[in-house]
Amino acid sequence: MPLSKKQHLRDLARATLMSRAGRTPDSAAVGAAVLGTWELTAEQLTTLIGPRAVSVLLLRALHLASAEFPFLAQVAAQGNDALPALQAGLSERLPGEAMEIGISLMVAFNELLATLIGVSLSERLMTPVWAPAPRTHEEKTH
Repeated sequence: MPLSKKQHLRDLARATLMSRAGRTPDSAAVGAAVLGTWELTAEQLTTLIGPRAVSVLLLRALHLASAEFPFLAQVAAQGNDALPALQAGLSERLPGEAMEIGISLMVAFNELLATLIGVSLSERLMTPVWAPAPRTHEEKTH
């Protein structure tokens, strides 16, 4: 994937996670944002490629991102229990590191998806996932 496209994905992932985690997130908030984004991704893709393919792509993305963040290899080894292991692992990291891990995982997943179904379809399917989470009433008034 060209560097500019990869940087664009990183920027989207960062904006998405920051939007969902809050202005000054702790590690738990980042973990919740990563898992919430993953749940939206799975929901968006399951009808098209099936739950097994979505799970396999996640495990492969964890493996790829483990080159930069080795603990993700242990998360991937959990198989069906990877998501709880991911959330637990993110909560043990500093917030900035947890954010970078989430970004790397999202980028790896989206690159794999684009390889599988094509860039254009991948972008269309992921647009609702990338959209910032709606602000709560409390956030709007502060």
